[in-house]
Amino acid sequence: MGIPSECHELVNHAGKRLIGRADVVQYLALVDGSPAAFGILCIGPDGTAHLGGAGTLPEFRGRGLQTLLIRLRSEEANRRGCDLLGGSTSVGSQSLWNMEANGFRLAYTKTLWCVAVEN
Repeated sequence: MGIPSECHELVNHAGKRLIGRADVVQYLALVDGSPAAFGILCIGPDGTAHLGGAGTLPEFRGRGLQTLLIRLRSEEANRRGCDLLGGSTSVGSQSLWNMEANGFRLAYTKTLWCVAVEN
């Protein structure tokens, strides 16, 4: 699973726009000094926060890195006074399982649509 290949360029562009923003906290998990997993926390102006942009390189999966990143981001949202924390995942994904294992509950399902736009 993961982000569909046709959406990679869009996701990369969006990710670059988040760098340096005061309302976005970026996390990078290292294993033996090598990047292994990442995640972001977006802080809203209204006491809400969103877990997003997470992933683990295939060779590092199954080590609990996303559980660690979910917990760290949840703690940071709490420190910043957020009273509602959400995230989004694909139905049936490992990410959904990770969120549920860390106390999140499914609120609703939605579909993500991507299309290449030709100029």
